[in-house]
Amino acid sequence: MVQFARSRLGQRNAGERDRQYRMAQCDRDMSAVTTQVPDPSAGAQSRPGRRITFEPWAVVALTLVAAAIRFADTTSRTYWLDEGFTLYRVLGSWSDLALNRIELQGMSTTDIHPQLYFAALKLWGLAGGLSEFSLRSFSLLCAVLLVPMTYVMSRRAFGARAGLLSALLVVLSPAYQWYGWEVRMYSLTPLLAGFTTYLLVRALGGPLAGDDDR
Repeated sequence: MVQFARSRLGQRNAGERDRQYRMAQCDRDMSAVTTQVPDPSAGAQSRPGRRITFEPWAVVALTLVAAAIRFADTTSRTYWLDEGFTLYRVLGSWSDLALNRIELQGMSTTDIHPQLYFAALKLWGLAGGLSEFSLRSFSLLCAVLLVPMTYVMSRRAFGARAGLLSALLVVLSPAYQWYGWEVRMYSLTPLLAGFTTYLLVRALGGPLAGDDDR
């Protein structure tokens, strides 16, 4: 009888230990699940929010203002002497353009300016015509594109505020306004200079002031 009682007590103790073990295992599983599930409120506090910036819209607005100013009056002036030489280069043959040769009233002279602008303008004229508006619009387009190019270059070198200020100065500059009208290389040159400088800085891995949040 005593042996039977001891056996029953042993079985009861074993069942109690098994029940306690199962309860402890369940508590551990619940703790693991609670640890793995992120707290939405904590995540919202620790995760930095995306900053909405007005810089791209400001650059777009400045570019549109520049376009409105540049294209407001394109035909009030006639060609002057240097623009006449541009016409000779554009209307001449490709061989004369490549050799910087100008045939003028039976005489041949050599232009000292490089061929890139005249070749680009000749292709532009083939696509859009050789009217005065069409030829002037190439320089005007370069003058307008100089605004975002100035912003990108200045932002990378000096920061966002400097980029916007530089772009604004280009928009309001009387010099860029005047030379943007001319059928000459005066607006293409600074555009290419800014673009190539930007590529050079990126290639050399220069300082990235524009990456700072300022």
